[in-house]
Amino acid sequence: MALTSASTLTNAFDQYKDNLSWEGSTTSARAALEAIRFILMSRPSAQELDGHKYSYESLLEEKKALEDYLKTFDTTNRPRATFVKGRMLT
Repeated sequence: MALTSASTLTNAFDQYKDNLSWEGSTTSARAALEAIRFILMSRPSAQELDGHKYSYESLLEEKKALEDYLKTFDTTNRPRATFVKGRMLT
């Protein structure tokens, strides 16, 4: 689910919970990162949502782990280099 401006914190938290096992899946990691960014936008210092407690600091740590993972394993947006065989003129 892609979060939009019409999404709620509950939607973002549900998306985050649906993608908790993101390691090994760049798709799940992107969805979890999107959800965390949405939740962080509200800047919670400490909050409880749907019976689960979370803090701003713990979300920042998870966000960093997700970004590091995607930087390493997500190849969808990486620039690619190509090499052309050439000859040297003498």
